[in-house]
Amino acid sequence: PGRIQQPDDLTGQSVAVVRGTTSSIWAQIYGAKATSTSDLNAAIGLLKAGRVNAVMFDRPALQYFLQKQGHSDFKLAPFALAAQTYGFAFPDGSALRVPLDVEIVDMVRSGRIKAIEDRILQPAPQS
Repeated sequence: PGRIQQPDDLTGQSVAVVRGTTSSIWAQIYGAKATSTSDLNAAIGLLKAGRVNAVMFDRPALQYFLQKQGHSDFKLAPFALAAQTYGFAFPDGSALRVPLDVEIVDMVRSGRIKAIEDRILQPAPQS
């Protein structure tokens, strides 16, 4: 643990990625040796078994996993490779699109989104 402290530290490291995610692309960009898995549990399984040095995946999902599973021997790297946004799909002409857009913007500006993230994605307990 602690070997990967900045993006350049990924070069040559064996990492698990989930097939079909952007993590595969980031692993390639930074010269990591990627092993593709079907899902996050399989990637974590490779890390537990010592077959990879790290798992590259969405930070909120990893935070949630560490919080729920209590893996104090695993730590999140102190950096992110990219910020990603998510979207909602509605049928053409949906009356929900504009109110949802307005509400999301209001939640971001007021800090409610950050408060929710902080509450739900608390750091994993340290032992």
